[in-house]
Amino acid sequence: MTQAVDIGTIQTLIRLEVPDQVPLTGSIPYDALVKKLKTPVDPELLQRLIRFTRLVGFLDEDAEGAVKHSPMSAIFVNDPDTAGQARFMADFGIRPCSFIYESIKLDPSGEAARQGPLALMAREPGAREGPTFFEVLEKDPVNRKRWHDGMAVHNDSMVRHVAGAYDWGTVQSLVDIGGSEGHVAAVIVNAFPHIQITVQDLPEIIEKARQRGDRHPNIIFEEHDFFTPQPRIADAYFLRLILHDWNDADCTRIVRQISSALRPGARLLIMDAVLPEPGEGSLQSERRLRRSDIGMYTLFSAKERSLAQMRRLVEDCDSRLRFEKLYTPPGSHASMLSWICE
Repeated sequence: MTQAVDIGTIQTLIRLEVPDQVPLTGSIPYDALVKKLKTPVDPELLQRLIRFTRLVGFLDEDAEGAVKHSPMSAIFVNDPDTAGQARFMADFGIRPCSFIYESIKLDPSGEAARQGPLALMAREPGAREGPTFFEVLEKDPVNRKRWHDGMAVHNDSMVRHVAGAYDWGTVQSLVDIGGSEGHVAAVIVNAFPHIQITVQDLPEIIEKARQRGDRHPNIIFEEHDFFTPQPRIADAYFLRLILHDWNDADCTRIVRQISSALRPGARLLIMDAVLPEPGEGSLQSERRLRRSDIGMYTLFSAKERSLAQMRRLVEDCDSRLRFEKLYTPPGSHASMLSWICE
């Protein structure tokens, strides 16, 4: 109950857009604040909500009882990308969790994307299934932008680990599959300028990447759907934070499409979170990874995977793939796993 009240109250203030109407410096009385909100709310009720959330660090009051920002809530004014991620989570990160039980009744496997928690949240009244996460975003440009902005923030905090996650000096040609606008490829090629990298993604993403003026000459962009056969022959194929968005059946399809291009000596590189065995590692680290696992389930009917699960998934797709090693860069939440094609 305690966490539900904390999360639910902050979520409400975010969806009311209260932080957006509070000045970054100074304060605003409750009567004036409610007049700025798009959704009507009684000043006394708003005061009750804020006087609670201030105790957990979200918003605050000055000596006269007017509303001012706390460091946490000020993010909504001075950091638009992080604010977009928080708004996205207010809409999509919390609400689907209340549909987990109903989803399990319809799909005990947890693999059916159209009967997952988010799909049930977004379905038409009375329907037994609903749209996938990506279909929901396709019809919701505001949250689609928030999602992509949030991923940019998330990626920026993790990309720095990529250059040290693998011995890229042994790779001459690399295909970064689902590589977005090439931000990861840029990190690799700046550290290892000999590598030729092909970044593949969907047409609208590649079009944006090509319009940027800061492209490295060793990076080329190519339109490609990773559910179709891989057209490129290369030394290595890289899937970074891709498989955890998909269920086992879809991951099998993705890996098999890459497998068709593999030649002896080529490598498959996967960088994703790897679930520990219970009690392995710190409690904080395990909690973070298992929270992410449940998050993948509620949004995508997907999962984070253990090393054993990842190996089984990949090696069942192609018996030529021999697992080499797992490496977790210090400070990284994701690990690099490598296979060589024999």
